[in-house]
Amino acid sequence: MLSFVINSIDAEKFASVSQSIERAMAGTPYEIVGIHDARSMCDGYRRGLARSAGDPVVFCHDDIELLMPDLPMRLARHLERFDVFAPVGTRKLVSMSWMDAGAEYVFGAMSGPQPDGSLSTGYFGGDTREIDGIVGLEGVFIVARRAAALAVGWDAETFDGWHGYDTDFSFRAHLAGFRVGVVLDLAIVHASPGRYDESYMQAGERFARKHARDLARFASGVNIGVTHIPMPDRAAIRAFFDHGDLTHWHRETRLRIEHVRRARHAPLAHPPSGPMRGAADAPRVEAESTTVAAIAPPPSRNAPCPCGSGQRYKDCHGKVVANEVPGALSGGLVARMYEALAAQREGRFGDAVRVYDAVIASAPSTFDAWHMRGVAKMQMHRFDEAEADIARAIALKPDFGLARSNLALVASGRRSALAEEQVSRAALPRYRPLVDDAEGCPLGEAIAGTRCFVVVTGGSPALVERVMAEASSAAASVERVTPRADAGLDAADEARLAAADNGDTIVAVGCDIGLGDWTIACAPRAVALIVEGSRLAPVIDRLRELSGQRRRRVRIALAPDARVELAPLAHTRLE
Repeated sequence: MLSFVINSIDAEKFASVSQSIERAMAGTPYEIVGIHDARSMCDGYRRGLARSAGDPVVFCHDDIELLMPDLPMRLARHLERFDVFAPVGTRKLVSMSWMDAGAEYVFGAMSGPQPDGSLSTGYFGGDTREIDGIVGLEGVFIVARRAAALAVGWDAETFDGWHGYDTDFSFRAHLAGFRVGVVLDLAIVHASPGRYDESYMQAGERFARKHARDLARFASGVNIGVTHIPMPDRAAIRAFFDHGDLTHWHRETRLRIEHVRRARHAPLAHPPSGPMRGAADAPRVEAESTTVAAIAPPPSRNAPCPCGSGQRYKDCHGKVVANEVPGALSGGLVARMYEALAAQREGRFGDAVRVYDAVIASAPSTFDAWHMRGVAKMQMHRFDEAEADIARAIALKPDFGLARSNLALVASGRRSALAEEQVSRAALPRYRPLVDDAEGCPLGEAIAGTRCFVVVTGGSPALVERVMAEASSAAASVERVTPRADAGLDAADEARLAAADNGDTIVAVGCDIGLGDWTIACAPRAVALIVEGSRLAPVIDRLRELSGQRRRRVRIALAPDARVELAPLAHTRLE
Protein backbone atom coordinates (compact mmCIF):
# COMPACT_ATOMS: atom_id res chain seq x y z
CA MET A 1 0.00 0.00 0.00
CA LEU A 2 1.15 3.55 -0.77
CA SER A 3 0.70 6.40 1.67
CA PHE A 4 0.21 10.03 0.66
CA VAL A 5 0.89 12.63 3.36
CA ILE A 6 -0.58 16.05 2.55
CA ASN A 7 -0.61 19.26 4.55
CA SER A 8 -3.73 21.23 3.62
CA ILE A 9 -5.95 23.90 5.16
CA ASP A 10 -8.02 24.28 1.99
CA ALA A 11 -10.87 21.77 1.78
CA GLU A 12 -11.38 22.37 -1.95
CA LYS A 13 -7.72 21.80 -2.80
CA PHE A 14 -7.58 18.70 -0.61
CA ALA A 15 -10.63 17.22 -2.32
CA SER A 16 -9.16 17.99 -5.76
CA VAL A 17 -5.77 16.41 -5.08
CA SER A 18 -7.49 13.39 -3.48
CA GLN A 19 -9.50 12.83 -6.66
CA SER A 20 -6.34 13.19 -8.75
CA ILE A 21 -4.57 10.59 -6.62
CA GLU A 22 -7.51 8.21 -6.97
CA ARG A 23 -7.31 8.41 -10.77
CA ALA A 24 -3.52 7.97 -10.80
CA MET A 25 -3.62 4.93 -8.49
CA ALA A 26 -6.01 3.05 -10.82
CA GLY A 27 -7.35 0.67 -8.20
CA THR A 28 -4.05 0.02 -6.36
CA PRO A 29 -4.46 0.18 -2.54
CA TYR A 30 -3.44 3.48 -1.01
CA GLU A 31 -4.19 5.84 1.85
CA ILE A 32 -4.23 9.62 2.15
CA VAL A 33 -3.17 11.10 5.46
CA GLY A 34 -4.32 14.69 5.57
CA ILE A 35 -2.89 17.06 8.15
CA HIS A 36 -5.17 20.08 8.36
CA ASP A 37 -3.67 21.92 11.31
CA ALA A 38 0.07 21.71 10.64
CA ARG A 39 2.19 24.34 12.33
CA SER A 40 4.85 23.91 9.62
CA MET A 41 5.57 21.61 6.67
CA CYS A 42 7.93 19.53 8.82
CA ASP A 43 5.41 19.33 11.67
CA GLY A 44 2.67 18.10 9.36
CA TYR A 45 4.91 15.64 7.51
CA ARG A 46 6.31 14.28 10.78
CA ARG A 47 2.82 13.70 12.19
CA GLY A 48 1.54 12.33 8.90
CA LEU A 49 4.42 9.86 8.65
CA ALA A 50 3.68 8.61 12.15
CA ARG A 51 0.00 8.05 11.26
CA SER A 52 0.68 6.43 7.89
CA ALA A 53 1.12 2.70 7.29
CA GLY A 54 2.18 2.41 3.65
CA ASP A 55 5.49 1.92 1.88
CA PRO A 56 6.58 4.01 0.06
CA VAL A 57 5.39 7.31 1.48
CA VAL A 58 4.65 10.27 -0.80
CA PHE A 59 4.93 13.74 0.73
CA CYS A 60 3.18 16.17 -1.62
CA HIS A 61 1.51 19.57 -1.88
CA ASP A 62 -2.24 19.98 -2.10
CA ASP A 63 -2.19 22.16 -5.25
CA ILE A 64 -1.05 19.51 -7.72
CA GLU A 65 -2.71 17.40 -10.39
CA LEU A 66 -1.32 13.97 -11.28
CA LEU A 67 -1.69 13.14 -14.98
CA MET A 68 -0.28 9.59 -14.94
CA PRO A 69 -2.79 6.72 -15.07
CA ASP A 70 -0.18 4.23 -13.84
CA LEU A 71 1.54 5.98 -10.93
CA PRO A 72 2.15 2.82 -8.81
CA MET A 73 4.06 1.12 -11.63
CA ARG A 74 6.27 4.16 -12.18
CA LEU A 75 7.05 4.57 -8.49
CA ALA A 76 7.86 0.86 -8.14
CA ARG A 77 10.28 1.08 -11.06
CA HIS A 78 12.13 4.05 -9.58
CA LEU A 79 12.28 2.43 -6.15
CA GLU A 80 14.46 -0.28 -7.68
CA ARG A 81 17.12 2.39 -7.97
CA PHE A 82 16.36 5.13 -5.46
CA ASP A 83 15.37 5.36 -1.79
CA VAL A 84 14.20 8.98 -2.11
CA PHE A 85 13.29 10.80 -5.32
CA ALA A 86 11.36 13.72 -6.79
CA PRO A 87 10.73 15.38 -10.16
CA VAL A 88 13.34 18.15 -9.65
CA GLY A 89 16.65 18.31 -7.79
CA THR A 90 20.33 19.24 -7.86
CA ARG A 91 23.65 17.47 -7.77
CA LYS A 92 25.28 20.23 -5.75
CA LEU A 93 24.18 22.43 -2.83
CA VAL A 94 25.78 25.67 -1.72
CA SER A 95 22.70 26.90 0.15
CA MET A 96 19.10 25.97 0.90
CA SER A 97 18.09 26.89 -2.65
CA TRP A 98 18.66 24.01 -5.03
CA MET A 99 19.22 26.55 -7.86
CA ASP A 100 22.10 28.44 -6.27
CA ALA A 101 25.01 26.13 -7.14
CA GLY A 102 24.46 26.67 -10.85
CA ALA A 103 22.12 25.65 -13.64
CA GLU A 104 24.41 22.86 -14.81
CA TYR A 105 23.74 20.91 -11.61
CA VAL A 106 19.92 21.08 -11.72
CA PHE A 107 17.86 18.28 -13.29
CA GLY A 108 14.20 17.48 -13.77
CA ALA A 109 11.00 19.11 -14.98
CA MET A 110 7.69 20.33 -13.57
CA SER A 111 4.59 21.63 -15.35
CA GLY A 112 2.26 24.45 -14.39
CA PRO A 113 0.18 27.40 -15.56
CA GLN A 114 1.70 30.62 -16.88
CA PRO A 115 0.42 34.09 -15.88
CA ASP A 116 -1.72 34.21 -19.04
CA GLY A 117 -3.38 30.90 -18.14
CA SER A 118 -1.52 28.78 -20.70
CA LEU A 119 0.34 25.62 -19.68
CA SER A 120 4.05 24.98 -19.93
CA THR A 121 6.61 22.48 -18.68
CA GLY A 122 9.55 23.98 -16.88
CA TYR A 123 12.58 21.90 -17.89
CA PHE A 124 15.92 22.10 -16.06
CA GLY A 125 18.00 19.22 -17.45
CA GLY A 126 18.40 15.48 -17.85
CA ASP A 127 18.66 13.28 -20.94
CA THR A 128 17.36 10.11 -19.28
CA ARG A 129 14.30 9.34 -17.16
CA GLU A 130 16.36 8.69 -14.02
CA ILE A 131 19.17 10.94 -12.74
CA ASP A 132 21.36 9.79 -9.87
CA GLY A 133 23.95 11.63 -7.78
CA ILE A 134 21.30 14.05 -6.49
CA VAL A 135 21.91 15.78 -3.14
CA GLY A 136 18.90 18.06 -2.80
CA LEU A 137 15.26 17.86 -3.96
CA GLU A 138 12.45 20.30 -4.65
CA GLY A 139 9.51 19.46 -2.38
CA VAL A 140 6.30 19.47 -4.46
CA PHE A 141 6.25 15.67 -4.70
CA ILE A 142 8.83 13.66 -2.71
CA VAL A 143 8.69 9.86 -2.67
CA ALA A 144 10.59 7.95 0.03
CA ARG A 145 10.92 4.39 1.15
CA ARG A 146 9.34 4.14 4.55
CA ALA A 147 12.59 3.06 6.17
CA ALA A 148 14.40 6.06 4.69
CA ALA A 149 11.69 8.50 5.79
CA LEU A 150 11.71 7.14 9.33
CA ALA A 151 15.51 7.15 9.52
CA VAL A 152 15.88 10.72 8.24
CA GLY A 153 12.78 12.30 9.73
CA TRP A 154 11.49 15.87 9.40
CA ASP A 155 13.27 18.55 11.44
CA ALA A 156 10.33 20.56 12.75
CA GLU A 157 12.47 22.21 15.44
CA THR A 158 14.83 23.94 12.98
CA PHE A 159 12.35 24.46 10.13
CA ASP A 160 9.24 25.66 11.90
CA GLY A 161 7.76 27.40 8.86
CA TRP A 162 7.01 26.57 5.24
CA HIS A 163 10.48 26.64 3.66
CA GLY A 164 13.64 24.54 3.76
CA TYR A 165 11.86 21.32 4.73
CA ASP A 166 12.48 19.64 1.35
CA THR A 167 16.15 20.52 0.88
CA ASP A 168 16.95 19.62 4.48
CA PHE A 169 15.18 16.25 4.31
CA SER A 170 16.70 15.21 1.00
CA PHE A 171 20.20 16.48 1.82
CA ARG A 172 20.21 14.59 5.12
CA ALA A 173 18.96 11.49 3.28
CA HIS A 174 21.91 11.80 0.94
CA LEU A 175 24.36 12.37 3.77
CA ALA A 176 22.99 9.27 5.51
CA GLY A 177 23.84 7.15 2.47
CA PHE A 178 20.38 6.75 0.98
CA ARG A 179 20.11 6.81 -2.80
CA VAL A 180 18.57 10.12 -3.86
CA GLY A 181 17.47 10.77 -7.43
CA VAL A 182 15.42 12.79 -9.89
CA VAL A 183 12.91 11.16 -12.23
CA LEU A 184 11.51 12.63 -15.43
CA ASP A 185 8.41 10.52 -16.09
CA LEU A 186 6.02 11.97 -13.48
CA ALA A 187 3.57 14.27 -15.27
CA ILE A 188 2.47 16.68 -12.54
CA VAL A 189 0.82 20.09 -12.86
CA HIS A 190 1.73 22.36 -9.93
CA ALA A 191 -0.63 25.30 -9.57
CA SER A 192 1.51 27.78 -7.63
CA PRO A 193 5.10 29.03 -8.03
CA GLY A 194 5.82 29.43 -4.31
CA ARG A 195 6.56 32.46 -2.10
CA TYR A 196 9.98 33.93 -1.37
CA ASP A 197 9.47 36.21 1.60
CA GLU A 198 11.27 37.06 4.83
CA SER A 199 10.49 33.63 6.29
CA TYR A 200 12.26 32.07 3.29
CA MET A 201 15.40 34.07 4.08
CA GLN A 202 15.22 33.04 7.75
CA ALA A 203 14.93 29.38 6.78
CA GLY A 204 17.92 29.82 4.46
CA GLU A 205 20.03 31.20 7.29
CA ARG A 206 19.08 28.26 9.53
CA PHE A 207 19.87 25.79 6.77
CA ALA A 208 23.29 27.37 6.20
CA ARG A 209 24.16 27.18 9.91
CA LYS A 210 22.95 23.59 10.22
CA HIS A 211 24.82 22.27 7.18
CA ALA A 212 27.85 24.57 7.16
CA ARG A 213 30.29 21.64 7.29
CA ASP A 214 28.74 19.76 4.40
CA LEU A 215 27.71 22.39 1.86
CA ALA A 216 29.86 23.03 -1.19
CA ARG A 217 31.65 26.36 -1.10
CA PHE A 218 31.68 27.46 -4.72
CA ALA A 219 28.87 28.13 -7.19
CA SER A 220 29.43 28.23 -10.93
CA GLY A 221 27.76 31.62 -11.31
CA VAL A 222 25.63 30.32 -14.19
CA ASN A 223 21.89 30.78 -13.74
CA ILE A 224 19.79 30.57 -16.90
CA GLY A 225 16.53 29.95 -15.06
CA VAL A 226 14.11 27.34 -16.32
CA THR A 227 13.42 26.47 -19.96
CA HIS A 228 9.67 26.87 -20.48
CA ILE A 229 8.28 24.45 -23.07
CA PRO A 230 4.77 25.56 -24.15
CA MET A 231 2.13 22.85 -23.78
CA PRO A 232 -1.23 23.15 -25.55
CA ASP A 233 -3.01 20.88 -23.09
CA ARG A 234 -2.58 18.20 -20.44
CA ALA A 235 -2.31 15.48 -23.07
CA ALA A 236 0.81 17.18 -24.40
CA ILE A 237 2.29 17.26 -20.88
CA ARG A 238 1.66 13.53 -20.48
CA ALA A 239 3.26 12.87 -23.87
CA PHE A 240 6.37 14.87 -22.92
CA PHE A 241 6.93 12.92 -19.71
CA ASP A 242 6.20 9.58 -21.40
CA HIS A 243 8.27 9.86 -24.58
CA GLY A 244 9.43 13.44 -25.05
CA ASP A 245 12.84 14.08 -26.63
CA LEU A 246 14.82 14.68 -23.45
CA THR A 247 18.11 14.49 -25.35
CA HIS A 248 17.11 17.48 -27.46
CA TRP A 249 16.04 19.64 -24.55
CA HIS A 250 19.03 18.62 -22.44
CA ARG A 251 21.36 19.60 -25.28
CA GLU A 252 19.60 22.93 -25.77
CA THR A 253 19.85 23.70 -22.05
CA ARG A 254 23.53 22.80 -21.93
CA LEU A 255 24.26 25.02 -24.93
CA ARG A 256 22.61 27.94 -23.13
CA ILE A 257 24.61 27.21 -19.99
CA GLU A 258 27.85 27.04 -21.95
CA HIS A 259 27.12 30.30 -23.71
CA VAL A 260 26.48 32.12 -20.42
CA ARG A 261 29.59 30.59 -18.85
CA ARG A 262 31.81 31.68 -21.72
CA ALA A 263 30.25 35.14 -21.94
CA ARG A 264 30.74 35.81 -18.25
CA HIS A 265 34.01 33.92 -17.88
CA ALA A 266 32.40 32.39 -14.80
CA PRO A 267 34.90 30.52 -12.61
CA LEU A 268 34.34 26.81 -12.33
CA ALA A 269 33.69 25.24 -8.96
CA HIS A 270 36.98 24.24 -7.38
CA PRO A 271 37.25 20.80 -5.81
CA PRO A 272 36.83 21.06 -2.04
CA SER A 273 40.01 20.92 0.00
CA GLY A 274 38.56 18.28 2.32
CA PRO A 275 35.76 15.72 2.16
CA MET A 276 32.51 17.55 1.39
CA ARG A 277 30.08 14.80 2.18
CA GLY A 278 27.45 14.82 -0.50
CA ALA A 279 28.25 18.24 -1.89
CA ALA A 280 31.14 17.54 -4.25
CA ASP A 281 30.61 17.87 -7.97
CA ALA A 282 28.81 14.87 -9.43
CA PRO A 283 30.67 12.69 -11.92
CA ARG A 284 28.97 13.98 -15.03
CA VAL A 285 30.81 15.28 -18.04
CA GLU A 286 28.40 18.01 -19.02
CA ALA A 287 28.22 19.46 -15.50
CA GLU A 288 31.83 20.66 -15.69
CA SER A 289 32.38 20.85 -19.44
CA THR A 290 34.57 23.68 -20.66
CA THR A 291 34.00 22.96 -24.34
CA VAL A 292 32.97 25.26 -27.12
CA ALA A 293 29.32 24.52 -27.80
CA ALA A 294 28.58 22.55 -30.97
CA ILE A 295 25.85 24.55 -32.72
CA ALA A 296 24.34 23.95 -36.13
CA PRO A 297 24.03 27.27 -38.01
CA PRO A 298 20.53 28.62 -38.76
CA PRO A 299 19.39 29.16 -42.37
CA SER A 300 20.40 32.82 -42.23
CA ARG A 301 23.40 34.32 -40.48
CA ASN A 302 21.10 37.16 -39.40
CA ALA A 303 18.78 34.72 -37.61
CA PRO A 304 18.94 34.38 -33.80
CA CYS A 305 21.78 32.15 -32.63
CA PRO A 306 20.51 28.66 -31.68
CA CYS A 307 22.41 28.86 -28.38
CA GLY A 308 19.65 31.09 -26.96
CA SER A 309 21.81 34.15 -26.35
CA GLY A 310 19.39 36.49 -28.12
CA GLN A 311 22.15 37.69 -30.45
CA ARG A 312 22.28 37.19 -34.19
CA TYR A 313 24.15 34.06 -35.24
CA LYS A 314 26.79 36.11 -37.12
CA ASP A 315 27.47 38.12 -33.95
CA CYS A 316 27.64 35.06 -31.68
CA HIS A 317 28.72 31.52 -32.58
CA GLY A 318 28.75 32.42 -36.26
CA LYS A 319 31.33 35.09 -35.50
CA VAL A 320 33.55 32.54 -33.79
CA VAL A 321 33.34 30.19 -36.75
CA ALA A 322 33.99 32.94 -39.28
CA ASN A 323 37.01 34.17 -37.38
CA GLU A 324 38.49 30.71 -37.34
CA VAL A 325 38.58 30.26 -41.12
CA PRO A 326 41.85 31.57 -42.48
CA GLY A 327 41.65 33.73 -45.54
CA ALA A 328 45.32 33.42 -46.53
CA LEU A 329 45.29 29.66 -47.13
CA SER A 330 44.91 28.00 -50.47
CA GLY A 331 41.45 26.85 -51.50
CA GLY A 332 42.15 23.24 -50.63
CA LEU A 333 43.34 24.04 -47.12
CA VAL A 334 40.42 26.42 -46.54
CA ALA A 335 38.09 23.57 -47.45
CA ARG A 336 39.93 21.33 -45.01
CA MET A 337 39.52 23.93 -42.27
CA TYR A 338 35.78 23.99 -42.89
CA GLU A 339 35.82 20.19 -42.76
CA ALA A 340 37.59 20.23 -39.39
CA LEU A 341 35.25 22.88 -37.97
CA ALA A 342 32.21 20.89 -39.09
CA ALA A 343 33.56 17.77 -37.40
CA GLN A 344 34.26 19.76 -34.24
CA ARG A 345 30.74 21.20 -34.16
CA GLU A 346 29.33 17.67 -34.49
CA GLY A 347 31.45 16.41 -31.59
CA ARG A 348 33.84 14.36 -33.77
CA PHE A 349 36.87 15.82 -32.05
CA GLY A 350 39.30 13.08 -33.08
CA ASP A 351 38.38 13.59 -36.75
CA ALA A 352 38.79 17.34 -36.33
CA VAL A 353 42.25 16.95 -34.81
CA ARG A 354 43.40 14.72 -37.68
CA VAL A 355 42.34 17.34 -40.23
CA TYR A 356 44.00 20.15 -38.28
CA ASP A 357 47.16 17.99 -38.21
CA ALA A 358 47.09 17.85 -42.00
CA VAL A 359 46.63 21.62 -42.30
CA ILE A 360 49.50 22.31 -39.89
CA ALA A 361 51.75 19.87 -41.77
CA SER A 362 51.10 21.83 -44.99
CA ALA A 363 51.05 25.34 -43.46
CA PRO A 364 52.85 25.35 -40.08
CA SER A 365 52.15 29.03 -39.37
CA THR A 366 48.36 28.80 -39.60
CA PHE A 367 47.04 30.42 -36.42
CA ASP A 368 43.51 29.06 -36.82
CA ALA A 369 44.64 25.46 -37.14
CA TRP A 370 46.79 25.63 -34.01
CA HIS A 371 44.10 27.47 -32.07
CA MET A 372 41.18 25.23 -33.01
CA ARG A 373 43.25 22.05 -32.64
CA GLY A 374 43.95 23.20 -29.10
CA VAL A 375 40.25 23.79 -28.50
CA ALA A 376 39.44 20.33 -29.86
CA LYS A 377 42.02 18.75 -27.57
CA MET A 378 40.55 20.70 -24.66
CA GLN A 379 37.17 19.23 -25.58
CA MET A 380 38.83 15.79 -25.46
CA HIS A 381 40.27 16.62 -22.00
CA ARG A 382 43.83 16.43 -23.34
CA PHE A 383 44.71 19.56 -21.44
CA ASP A 384 48.52 19.54 -21.69
CA GLU A 385 48.38 19.22 -25.46
CA ALA A 386 45.61 21.82 -25.64
CA GLU A 387 47.68 24.28 -23.63
CA ALA A 388 50.70 23.81 -25.91
CA ASP A 389 48.64 24.26 -29.10
CA ILE A 390 46.80 27.38 -27.93
CA ALA A 391 50.04 28.89 -26.61
CA ARG A 392 51.58 28.33 -30.05
CA ALA A 393 48.55 30.06 -31.62
CA ILE A 394 48.92 33.04 -29.26
CA ALA A 395 52.58 33.34 -30.26
CA LEU A 396 51.44 33.63 -33.88
CA LYS A 397 48.68 36.17 -33.12
CA PRO A 398 49.18 37.73 -29.64
CA ASP A 399 46.24 40.15 -29.90
CA PHE A 400 43.53 37.57 -30.53
CA GLY A 401 41.52 37.69 -27.29
CA LEU A 402 39.46 34.52 -27.83
CA ALA A 403 42.62 32.41 -27.83
CA ARG A 404 43.64 33.82 -24.45
CA SER A 405 40.13 33.13 -23.13
CA ASN A 406 40.37 29.53 -24.31
CA LEU A 407 43.78 29.20 -22.69
CA ALA A 408 42.17 30.23 -19.40
CA LEU A 409 39.44 27.64 -20.00
CA VAL A 410 42.13 24.98 -20.34
CA ALA A 411 43.36 25.77 -16.83
CA SER A 412 39.81 25.71 -15.48
CA GLY A 413 39.11 22.47 -17.35
CA ARG A 414 42.17 20.84 -15.81
CA ARG A 415 40.92 21.72 -12.32
CA SER A 416 37.45 20.51 -13.19
CA ALA A 417 38.80 17.23 -14.57
CA LEU A 418 40.70 16.63 -11.34
CA ALA A 419 37.53 17.13 -9.29
CA GLU A 420 35.60 14.91 -11.69
CA GLU A 421 38.20 12.15 -11.39
CA GLN A 422 38.20 12.32 -7.58
CA VAL A 423 34.43 12.06 -7.33
CA SER A 424 34.23 9.33 -9.97
CA ARG A 425 36.95 7.28 -8.27
CA ALA A 426 35.11 7.49 -4.95
CA ALA A 427 31.84 6.44 -6.60
CA LEU A 428 33.28 3.55 -8.63
CA PRO A 429 32.73 0.73 -6.07
CA ARG A 430 28.99 1.43 -6.12
CA TYR A 431 28.85 0.24 -9.73
CA ARG A 432 30.23 -3.26 -9.18
CA PRO A 433 26.72 -4.83 -9.23
CA LEU A 434 26.29 -3.54 -12.79
CA VAL A 435 29.33 -5.35 -14.16
CA ASP A 436 29.39 -8.90 -15.53
CA ASP A 437 32.55 -10.67 -14.40
CA ALA A 438 32.66 -13.04 -17.41
CA GLU A 439 36.21 -13.59 -18.63
CA GLY A 440 37.66 -13.82 -22.11
CA CYS A 441 36.09 -12.10 -25.12
CA PRO A 442 34.01 -9.07 -24.17
CA LEU A 443 30.88 -11.00 -25.05
CA GLY A 444 32.25 -14.52 -24.71
CA GLU A 445 30.03 -17.11 -26.33
CA ALA A 446 26.95 -14.91 -26.02
CA ILE A 447 27.62 -13.22 -29.36
CA ALA A 448 27.66 -16.43 -31.39
CA GLY A 449 24.82 -16.68 -33.87
CA THR A 450 23.17 -13.42 -32.82
CA ARG A 451 22.56 -10.14 -34.51
CA CYS A 452 25.21 -7.86 -33.06
CA PHE A 453 24.78 -4.09 -32.89
CA VAL A 454 28.10 -2.24 -32.72
CA VAL A 455 27.29 1.23 -31.35
CA VAL A 456 30.15 3.64 -31.99
CA THR A 457 30.09 6.06 -29.05
CA GLY A 458 33.72 7.12 -29.47
CA GLY A 459 36.83 5.05 -30.02
CA SER A 460 39.51 5.38 -32.65
CA PRO A 461 38.78 4.19 -36.20
CA ALA A 462 41.25 1.32 -35.75
CA LEU A 463 39.50 0.12 -32.59
CA VAL A 464 36.08 0.36 -34.24
CA GLU A 465 37.24 -1.65 -37.26
CA ARG A 466 38.79 -4.27 -35.00
CA VAL A 467 35.57 -4.70 -33.03
CA MET A 468 33.54 -4.85 -36.25
CA ALA A 469 35.83 -7.56 -37.62
CA GLU A 470 35.70 -9.66 -34.44
CA ALA A 471 31.94 -9.32 -34.23
CA SER A 472 31.57 -10.32 -37.90
CA SER A 473 33.53 -13.50 -37.33
CA ALA A 474 31.30 -14.60 -34.44
CA ALA A 475 27.82 -13.18 -34.98
CA ALA A 476 25.23 -14.12 -37.57
CA SER A 477 24.98 -10.49 -38.66
CA VAL A 478 26.55 -7.21 -37.59
CA GLU A 479 25.00 -3.75 -37.78
CA ARG A 480 27.00 -0.62 -37.12
CA VAL A 481 25.17 2.29 -35.47
CA THR A 482 26.87 5.67 -35.07
CA PRO A 483 25.13 8.38 -33.01
CA ARG A 484 26.20 11.97 -33.52
CA ALA A 485 27.56 13.84 -30.53
CA ASP A 486 25.40 16.86 -31.34
CA ALA A 487 22.20 15.02 -32.30
CA GLY A 488 22.32 11.47 -30.95
CA LEU A 489 20.70 8.61 -32.85
CA ASP A 490 18.17 9.08 -35.59
CA ALA A 491 14.69 7.75 -34.86
CA ALA A 492 15.08 4.59 -36.96
CA ASP A 493 18.31 3.48 -35.28
CA GLU A 494 16.92 4.24 -31.83
CA ALA A 495 13.83 2.15 -32.56
CA ARG A 496 15.94 -0.79 -33.78
CA LEU A 497 18.10 -0.73 -30.66
CA ALA A 498 15.11 -0.35 -28.37
CA ALA A 499 13.63 -3.50 -29.95
CA ALA A 500 16.77 -5.60 -29.34
CA ASP A 501 15.83 -8.90 -27.65
CA ASN A 502 17.35 -12.21 -26.60
CA GLY A 503 18.51 -12.87 -30.14
CA ASP A 504 20.66 -9.73 -30.13
CA THR A 505 23.83 -8.49 -28.51
CA ILE A 506 25.06 -4.91 -28.17
CA VAL A 507 28.66 -3.68 -28.09
CA ALA A 508 29.36 -0.01 -27.39
CA VAL A 509 32.79 1.15 -28.56
CA GLY A 510 34.08 4.18 -26.69
CA CYS A 511 32.46 6.36 -24.04
CA ASP A 512 32.25 9.85 -25.53
CA ILE A 513 28.61 10.02 -26.66
CA GLY A 514 25.48 9.53 -24.55
CA LEU A 515 23.21 6.67 -25.51
CA GLY A 516 19.70 7.74 -24.51
CA ASP A 517 16.57 6.01 -23.28
CA TRP A 518 16.61 3.04 -25.69
CA THR A 519 18.91 1.27 -23.25
CA ILE A 520 15.99 1.01 -20.82
CA ALA A 521 13.56 -0.45 -23.39
CA CYS A 522 15.83 -3.08 -24.98
CA ALA A 523 16.32 -6.64 -23.68
CA PRO A 524 19.44 -8.06 -25.42
CA ARG A 525 21.13 -11.35 -24.60
CA ALA A 526 24.32 -9.57 -23.57
CA VAL A 527 25.87 -6.10 -23.55
CA ALA A 528 29.51 -5.02 -23.64
CA LEU A 529 31.41 -1.76 -23.32
CA ILE A 530 34.83 -1.31 -24.94
CA VAL A 531 36.66 1.46 -23.08
CA GLU A 532 39.27 3.70 -24.66
CA GLY A 533 40.89 6.83 -23.26
CA SER A 534 41.76 7.93 -19.74
CA ARG A 535 38.63 9.51 -18.22
CA LEU A 536 36.58 7.61 -15.66
CA ALA A 537 33.38 9.71 -15.56
CA PRO A 538 32.16 8.88 -19.10
CA VAL A 539 32.86 5.19 -18.42
CA ILE A 540 30.49 5.36 -15.45
CA ASP A 541 27.89 7.20 -17.55
CA ARG A 542 27.98 4.62 -20.37
CA LEU A 543 27.98 1.74 -17.87
CA ARG A 544 24.90 3.10 -16.17
CA GLU A 545 23.15 3.62 -19.50
CA LEU A 546 24.04 0.21 -20.95
CA SER A 547 22.83 -1.46 -17.78
CA GLY A 548 19.39 -0.04 -18.57
CA GLN A 549 19.64 1.98 -15.36
CA ARG A 550 20.50 -1.15 -13.34
CA ARG A 551 18.32 -3.63 -15.26
CA ARG A 552 21.17 -5.82 -16.60
CA ARG A 553 24.89 -6.43 -16.18
CA VAL A 554 27.51 -5.19 -18.62
CA ARG A 555 30.78 -6.79 -19.68
CA ILE A 556 33.71 -4.37 -19.84
CA ALA A 557 36.91 -4.58 -21.88
CA LEU A 558 39.75 -2.08 -22.05
CA ALA A 559 41.23 -1.18 -25.43
CA PRO A 560 44.98 -1.89 -25.71
CA ASP A 561 45.90 1.79 -25.25
CA ALA A 562 43.23 2.67 -22.64
CA ARG A 563 44.75 4.57 -19.72
CA VAL A 564 41.85 4.44 -17.26
CA GLU A 565 42.03 2.39 -14.06
CA LEU A 566 38.76 0.48 -13.50
CA ALA A 567 39.55 -1.51 -10.35
CA PRO A 568 37.50 -2.71 -8.47
CA LEU A 569 35.20 -3.28 -11.49
CA ALA A 570 35.70 -6.63 -13.23
CA HIS A 571 37.07 -6.21 -16.75
CA THR A 572 39.33 -7.70 -19.39
CA ARG A 573 41.88 -6.04 -21.69
CA LEU A 574 41.98 -6.54 -25.42
CA GLU A 575 45.38 -7.76 -26.62
